[in-house]
Amino acid sequence: MESIKSDILTFIRLAKKGEQSRKLRGLIEHVSPKDVTSWRDEDGLDVMHHVILGDNAEVVTFMLQRGFFVRPHIPEVAPYCHLAALLGERTLLQVLLQYRPDDYFPSLVPLRLPAYVVHELNGNQHQPNGVIPPSVLRENSSSNSSASSSSSSSFMTSTKHYQTEPIASLLENLKRHPNTATSPLDIAARAGHLECVRVILNQCVLKRHADDTLVDKSDVLLACLADHPLSLTMLVESQAPTRQEWEHAVEDCLHHARAECLDVLLHLGRETKHMFKSMNFYHVLFTYTSIQGVSSYPRLAQTTEVLVKHKHSVRAHVPCRTYPMYSLLTHAFCFHDYSNTQYYVKALRILLKHGADPCFDEVKFEKRHPKHAAAKIIGRSAYSSALHCLLETVENYSQYLESPALAVKFVEDCASVLMGGKADMNHVGHIGNSDKKTIQGTVLHQLAKSSVALGVNPAMVRCVLRHGADPSVKVDGKYAINVYFDQLFQKLSSPKVVDAKRKFMDDAMTMCRLCMFMNPSAIRECLDMFVRDHGRTQTDQVKVYVAAVKEELLKHSGQVHHLRDLSAWTVWSACGRTAENVRALKIAAELKTFILPMGF
Repeated sequence: MESIKSDILTFIRLAKKGEQSRKLRGLIEHVSPKDVTSWRDEDGLDVMHHVILGDNAEVVTFMLQRGFFVRPHIPEVAPYCHLAALLGERTLLQVLLQYRPDDYFPSLVPLRLPAYVVHELNGNQHQPNGVIPPSVLRENSSSNSSASSSSSSSFMTSTKHYQTEPIASLLENLKRHPNTATSPLDIAARAGHLECVRVILNQCVLKRHADDTLVDKSDVLLACLADHPLSLTMLVESQAPTRQEWEHAVEDCLHHARAECLDVLLHLGRETKHMFKSMNFYHVLFTYTSIQGVSSYPRLAQTTEVLVKHKHSVRAHVPCRTYPMYSLLTHAFCFHDYSNTQYYVKALRILLKHGADPCFDEVKFEKRHPKHAAAKIIGRSAYSSALHCLLETVENYSQYLESPALAVKFVEDCASVLMGGKADMNHVGHIGNSDKKTIQGTVLHQLAKSSVALGVNPAMVRCVLRHGADPSVKVDGKYAINVYFDQLFQKLSSPKVVDAKRKFMDDAMTMCRLCMFMNPSAIRECLDMFVRDHGRTQTDQVKVYVAAVKEELLKHSGQVHHLRDLSAWTVWSACGRTAENVRALKIAAELKTFILPMGF
């Protein structure tokens, strides 16, 4: 064993002096890989550590080729690629990543070095203050010249320049956070070794995305693919990306909600209005994030904040059908798992906070501006309000629902946010797909129409009523109740729908209970409309429903209400049909429950 130890120490000493492997192999080839890899000095460093510290890439290659220190071997301290990245040894890093490609990933193994090594490395470190001189951020002559020098100056003064950390400080900071995994890319960027950053991006990130159709393989895009804002900052400060490189990087950040990288790119102050066929960035973000999977959901609100920070308008509506709020809602309902939907609700709050109008009518805008309508974006319908959009979205997702409770929670949470943003439950707009023949109606009319597919859910109806929906409002000659039965009977009239068990009867009776919140004249008129529209020609399975609904509406039209109910209805109307106003009344809690539409 002593001879093995002596050979190893001699091997290390000569390797650190720069000797080549052909002169050293006799010292180590007779030693088993196990004995070589198990040797440690008093500080816990192994043979590979010492050869790396000696910056002998040729000997590192020799050892790895002979099977020494290859995976699955993991050092107890100072992962090899982390150490090479810390030292800024580009060639060493290339060799290590070639033979140990999985070292690219973050590791919890501590990057710990003896004090004498740290002292020596600090003495040799370039630029001890750790500051990278900022470059003048001008676009290349081949790129779009729209970014002015003033925008470059703005970037330089509005952001903190990237700063490297001295080795001792970096190691101390890592020691303070032992449970935080770090990667070689983290270390290279924090230590300010740009060439090492480039090696990792091109040797690891590019390979990981080899199956992707990359239109660009620039380092800037690779830093975004790695979602590594520190590396990206180093790259753009060392050399401003071309217009094409910048646009490809922005596109990736929007598609995958890479908020911090997008912030770095937008700080360059370049013109964006002609990108994505002039679509606003919110529309691109919300449309694509829903496709990318769960990993991008938690970053959605943060990326929305970044766009707001860089003055992207939350009211952008040209091209048509790209209004940010409606693009968000149409992609927000994660029907399989509500935990992801919460991130879309957070983004909705951000849009409202910064001035989005929940009553913007895309349908009217298209009619008033046919030129813009001709250039509309294909992919979704136009909507008359956020609440119309919300309910139509839930209906569209209804076929995928595992539980109606998800839809109810989604509607309740979004409606609450929207009403806080001055949405109007009685706003009249188009119901359904604006590209097809539709009718006009309030949000309650929209809910009635959507309930044919969703089922009449009392909790959802209560939510709409408590936020101010008035079932006594008639639009285009129809009350919400009439809209529901028009749609239901149209469905039941189809030969494809067999309803021998009368499975819609409970929903039909529940919908009739809206009469509890209608004035008597509206109830009678609703009944007259129903008899006029459905009293004659129906299929046999529709006739059963017509008779039952007619009887129920007759009962409500002739009902004499208690004085308490009439008083509650009067107070409810005086409070603008909003639960918040009722809760603010200085009356007993028991009386508030009588006033609120609790019993639907």
